[in-house]
Amino acid sequence: MATVRQVRFSDCRNHDSGWCSTVTIFDHILFALAWISFGVVHSLLAREKANDLFDSLVGGFSRILYNLIAATHLAVILILEWRGFPGKTVFEIPLAPTILMVTIQVVGWFLLFVAIIQYDVGRFGGLTQAKVIVHRRNNEDKQLGYHYNHGGFRAAPMQYQESTADLPQAVAEPLVTHGIHRYVRHPMYAALFLVLWGRAFDETALMTAFWSSLYLVIGTRYEERKLLRIYGEDYARYMQAVPRFLSVRGRAWSE
Repeated sequence: MATVRQVRFSDCRNHDSGWCSTVTIFDHILFALAWISFGVVHSLLAREKANDLFDSLVGGFSRILYNLIAATHLAVILILEWRGFPGKTVFEIPLAPTILMVTIQVVGWFLLFVAIIQYDVGRFGGLTQAKVIVHRRNNEDKQLGYHYNHGGFRAAPMQYQESTADLPQAVAEPLVTHGIHRYVRHPMYAALFLVLWGRAFDETALMTAFWSSLYLVIGTRYEERKLLRIYGEDYARYMQAVPRFLSVRGRAWSE
């Protein structure tokens, strides 16, 4: 069993090394590289060339594959945080700050849920696109204009209707500006900041909060370039009217 030491900040001040932890500089570098690898891979897979490659390989299942790769990569890093550094310091934080941190984390999870449900969750997760592909494969005869009727085939008009999975992204996934998106452009990321820093009760959780926050700040800038290409002037006006992460009084999107 891995052991985790609890220390008080006052004890650390009296420690000869100045920091009560057996986590080495090499461990910190390793963990930083793990997060950097996630950021690089996640960003590369989000590029249009990667999307085209995925589409050519797996068709309508590309979004699911993308999400599975990202989720698996993230899970490996979180397991590394949890079990990879047995000598990590667990901060012994007074009750009042602990309650505050837990409250911040709970608020973050709530806001994350609110932000997610305002999207088309089916398309966001790739289920809508996959469902269309499965539907097409199971109804190839109907798409060709035939169906089976009482022991024989006979001609019939095609009944297949174009799915939103076939539409341009700006049409199939309209720019979301209602609800919580009226006040911040990236409420999911803002919520994640609260969750990440609200759970920083030990040394590696603090490292996770730092590196993932850095990734969110940098990644958001690249993501917004992509959103500008997709939504054009609509997103440019939205950017000017609504803050990125932190809601500012008096600044909200007006339809």
